[in-house]
Amino acid sequence: MPATVLLRQGIYLQTCAHIELLAWRIIQMTEGERFSPWRKLHEYLQLKLNTRGIVKRLRKCATKCHPAWGVRIAALADAIADGLPNRNLAAHGAWQWHPSGKLQAEHYLRLEGEMRYISARYSSRQIDMALDDANLILVEAVRIHDALAQSGRRYVSLTAASLRGADHSNSGSGAEEEQENFVPEQNAAPDSPGRRGAKARQLSSVRMPLP
Repeated sequence: MPATVLLRQGIYLQTCAHIELLAWRIIQMTEGERFSPWRKLHEYLQLKLNTRGIVKRLRKCATKCHPAWGVRIAALADAIADGLPNRNLAAHGAWQWHPSGKLQAEHYLRLEGEMRYISARYSSRQIDMALDDANLILVEAVRIHDALAQSGRRYVSLTAASLRGADHSNSGSGAEEEQENFVPEQNAAPDSPGRRGAKARQLSSVRMPLP
């Protein structure tokens, strides 16, 4: 395949990876859990390996913060869920350049409890739309994540050194604050739902059609 196609695939997959990482951290920060004993930390690490589990847990977290932010977190979870078929096709599908000038992908997936074979072609425009959509989701995930982090919420941050006994989480002065009381700060007005309503509506996911 052309190098430009492989580059766009790599950008898309890395965008998805960062979305999943941020969603995982948002879950931890909204739940407000302490990362001890080890079994609680282990639970979060296991969750990191389950993308659909992250989406399901993220939806539950939408009820654990101020309603204005809960709406955004719920919308983020829905957008991620809608984009999973594209993400899995990009990551696990076998892609090749078709003489028609389109990209052809072959993939197996479980749909409604049954294994299904997919062989479909996608235009360059469809690929670009999927990239743009993933970037919009990432932007919203970053904004939600940063707002929670600035309020002092904690999330797991592991390195090889920390696994050998160092602290397993980042921390802030507001870590013990009740999650139900989290309200957007006044200086975060540009990111408030009222001023970002039109932008938030752009989070509808562009799904490549299945044959």
